[in-house]
Amino acid sequence: MHPIRLEIYKFVSETPGSHLYEIIDNLNIPQGTITWHLRKMSDAGLIDTVKIGGRRAFFSKALRGVDTEQAFAMLKSDKAKEIFLYIVKNSCCYQTEMAQDFDLHHDTIRHHCERLESVGLIKTHKEGRMLRHQVGEIGKKILASNIELISHAYIYHLKTKLEDECLTPLVEEYSDDSLTMRISCAGYDDVTLSLKLKDWEFIQDLVEGDSEDDEDDEDDEDDEDESIVENSS
Repeated sequence: MHPIRLEIYKFVSETPGSHLYEIIDNLNIPQGTITWHLRKMSDAGLIDTVKIGGRRAFFSKALRGVDTEQAFAMLKSDKAKEIFLYIVKNSCCYQTEMAQDFDLHHDTIRHHCERLESVGLIKTHKEGRMLRHQVGEIGKKILASNIELISHAYIYHLKTKLEDECLTPLVEEYSDDSLTMRISCAGYDDVTLSLKLKDWEFIQDLVEGDSEDDEDDEDDEDDEDESIVENSS
């Protein structure tokens, strides 16, 4: 795999909800080069896309599914994250309680709760005229670590894709915190790919203290650039 492609893949894998211009800003790689490699990785089945907040986000296809990608991307918002954590710690809480504790208008709380509910992080039920909130199915799966950020199946998938390109991948380190692979290609220097696996460590911290009830062609490249930019805007 090309070193630039590896760099893009690493960023997409470690950054939920990463859209085209976020990748460009963070990697300082020309837009045309990024869109070309994104297209190639998509064709190879390494990445997929989903529309989040009106923008096309790229994610590792084997690492996260569409539902978890949307949920993790939602938690990039500090306020959404705070409200989600509040609901985790205060199951079946009322919107009015949250508005008082956060010192925010109830419409603001409702807006964030509706967004969290739309991706399955929480669920809402009415009690008379009041609304109660608790952790949703996707939220429960994430908190219970039923959805792992990395797995043996994922490593196997990644190694297979690399081997398909006549590369020789070797897993040098694999733990709960990181995955490191050395990739060899005849005639070129070895490349090391390292992925951080604990960017969402606050979720795991909650699990430990939770109770049971809170369970390659230049012309082609130009054409593809336009296509991805249109889909990403």
